[in-house]
Amino acid sequence: MSQLPLPLRLAPQATFDSFFAADDKAREVAYLLQHLRHSQVIWIWGGPGSGKSHLLQATCAHWNARGRRVIYWDLATADAAAALAGMEALDVVVLDNVAAVIGDGAAEQALFRLHNELLAQDGCLVLAAAAGPAELTAQLPDLASRLAAALVYRLPSLDEQAQLEILTLRASKNGLELAPPAARYLVNRVDRNMASLCAWLDTLDHASLASQRSRLTVPFIRSVLTDGVTLHHPDEGDEETQLNQ
Repeated sequence: MSQLPLPLRLAPQATFDSFFAADDKAREVAYLLQHLRHSQVIWIWGGPGSGKSHLLQATCAHWNARGRRVIYWDLATADAAAALAGMEALDVVVLDNVAAVIGDGAAEQALFRLHNELLAQDGCLVLAAAAGPAELTAQLPDLASRLAAALVYRLPSLDEQAQLEILTLRASKNGLELAPPAARYLVNRVDRNMASLCAWLDTLDHASLASQRSRLTVPFIRSVLTDGVTLHHPDEGDEETQLNQ
């Protein structure tokens, strides 16, 4: 067996508990990923910020905690053909950004070989891309047919209300209080994709630790967005200002 690449670090907040399922299909695929069967292939697709990478990393964390040999790999980050070598020895292989290998002959061959050998040993393959397998035309016909046989789930784009609920849930998991007016203030002032929103929430988390507070108010968020980090303590006017903006 070839030497496996070092697994990419999983985001600690990427768990099934913190995943926001926007519809029944999202709930269904989250359930299936927690109850994988032998030789199963699942393809998840959706636009930016729909939660694909979150689900993939949650899958790895879930099965790793149960003693399975797993790996999460972003195929857009390195030589895919080299990275895929040896992964067939694992129990669960989770691959993000599959579109990055489509059109690359060597990478397609490596993915085809991994698919066959992993499933022959009762392993599971979880894939994600911005489009479904039918929209990604592989040069290798055999690979295209294998991918077309996967269980395919589309994650819907998240509207503003869903983004607000995700931010509130994630803040709560971090021990922070993010009231609806404050969450809406954040959503309306930064890029409206979940990657950017969650990155700003992480920044707010760090700033809240530095200022010894757990409640994220509009004035506090404004100061962090403006200055990057704030060290001031909350004053009595925070709540009134928050409710009036």
